[in-house]
Amino acid sequence: MRNKIPCTALSLLQLEPAMIQSVVEGRAYKLGQQYVTENRVRIIAADDAEVSGSVLGNTGMHETRIRLKGGTLQTKCTCAADEQPFCRHCCAILLQYHADLAKRGGVTTDGKPEPTVERVLEAEIVDTNTAPPPPRTESAGAGSGLGMGVGAGGQLREIMLFLDWLQAAIQAHETHQAFPDHQSLGGGEAAKWAQGIQRMESQSRWGEQQMTSLQADVKERDAQVLRLTQDLERMTQESKSAQSAADTLRRDLSHAQQTIARLTEAEQEHAKTTHQFMSVMDKLQSKGVELDQMAGTLQDVSAAIRSISQSSRS
Repeated sequence: MRNKIPCTALSLLQLEPAMIQSVVEGRAYKLGQQYVTENRVRIIAADDAEVSGSVLGNTGMHETRIRLKGGTLQTKCTCAADEQPFCRHCCAILLQYHADLAKRGGVTTDGKPEPTVERVLEAEIVDTNTAPPPPRTESAGAGSGLGMGVGAGGQLREIMLFLDWLQAAIQAHETHQAFPDHQSLGGGEAAKWAQGIQRMESQSRWGEQQMTSLQADVKERDAQVLRLTQDLERMTQESKSAQSAADTLRRDLSHAQQTIARLTEAEQEHAKTTHQFMSVMDKLQSKGVELDQMAGTLQDVSAAIRSISQSSRS
């Protein structure tokens, strides 16, 4: 994440915490303060115009660089946050920068007195036509004598300071604390060694955090796979139960269809028998009429015979 913000400050010291709080988002400032309080911020290099360091955020280690140049505050962070005008990690670096200055009593990382805001304002009021005092120079002889007298001793002192710093750094690493400030080593090779060790430790801690995060993700995925497996088994059982119920319903439906077919067939037989019965009844009625007619004829014949019989007797 990169940002460029117009800024009227002449040095980073003028970006005081109150000013930072009034500019950045509330959540970004609160998280920046939290990172500083929990010793999760490490300044790698700092001066009046530029500060760089690393912040152990909630999603990993982030490298941050802030630079004040030409009336523009340039911020760069490896995070993907969209906070404006700069992210929580840049806010944490600036807050840690001021906290470190307060601990050193207003002294910059190069050992020179840090100008306060009042001094900066006084410098702006001074007449620009006033010629500055000539710089103090050392004679060549004095310089060469100092180099001859201090060369080996300075290197030995630098090595001893580095060994003391390394011992404190090892203790801090073992107790998971922030590394000691390497600015006391000066700007020589020992300071570069210390910076390299700090970068490797930051990368190692970032790797450990990534490993922890990945392990947590793996555990979460395993738990999710277990839940999905259990859900799959439950759904399989439910599917088997539903299939069994469907088979039972299918058999019941087939039985009902067979029963309906037999009832339909019986109804058809009943209708056929009824039709045959009615036909027989019609035939019987027709025969009855014929019998009635034959009976009438027989009665007429019988009456005629009796009449003839009576006539013959007389």
